[in-house]
Amino acid sequence: DYVQCAEGEYCMRGKRNTCIKLADAKQRLQMRVTKRLGKHGYAAARVSLISIAGTETQGFSYAEDFKLSTWSQFKLSSSVVSTPSSGGDTTFSFTESGESRSVSFYTPAKGEGVAGILIADPCINEGMGKLVRFCTLWDTFNTIETIPGLLNAFMGRTDHSRIHFWGTLGDNWYDSNGQGSFPGEPDLTLTTETNGGNIMKIYDQLSDDVLSTYQLMVPGNHDLWDYGSPGGKLAYESDNGGWGHAQYYAMDTMASTKE
Repeated sequence: DYVQCAEGEYCMRGKRNTCIKLADAKQRLQMRVTKRLGKHGYAAARVSLISIAGTETQGFSYAEDFKLSTWSQFKLSSSVVSTPSSGGDTTFSFTESGESRSVSFYTPAKGEGVAGILIADPCINEGMGKLVRFCTLWDTFNTIETIPGLLNAFMGRTDHSRIHFWGTLGDNWYDSNGQGSFPGEPDLTLTTETNGGNIMKIYDQLSDDVLSTYQLMVPGNHDLWDYGSPGGKLAYESDNGGWGHAQYYAMDTMASTKE
């Protein structure tokens, strides 16, 4: 089902056989906008950029390649910003590879009603979703394109139908830990080890409106351990433990209570 991409490319859209040049992937802004942990108050957000490891970024208070060795192809740059409690837009400016960039996002007024989109156990036929058939209807619904397409369709409205946040609630794309699929081998018929590759194939399709809307992520048991438990079938010491997700989704952890 998968095309063999040329050297310097990776297969982004599975059965649709879309190859993306690695050079183009480096130019895609992968923003994350998340609320701060509750103890920091309502008027605080975290703005982050996920980029290719080694990318030069400035304007962030934190900028390091991922600490999880098997997801070391990524870099996290992140800052905490203040947002208006009365509601409104916030703009954050930074530079990436010497180019000036910015992201603007909307925060509803404190106490205002909000609308969001939540997706549980999103999957595609790659990684663990392929190996143990957690995603048996991936082809019927073309999940690798349909889910990002639906998110893109809902976002960007500024009237009463505005979507204020979105998130995934566990077992997020069934990424499998191991030795790289990006920017390495794109032929996933040969391996289930994706190391953030599943997530990236989804996020690479999301619009700027989606990526600049507040998001949240809840780790599931298959985000912590490939087979769902520390003693699961064929359990490996290289299980993610959720560390890759903590960096990729760029949300506050309980450690931030010590700040």
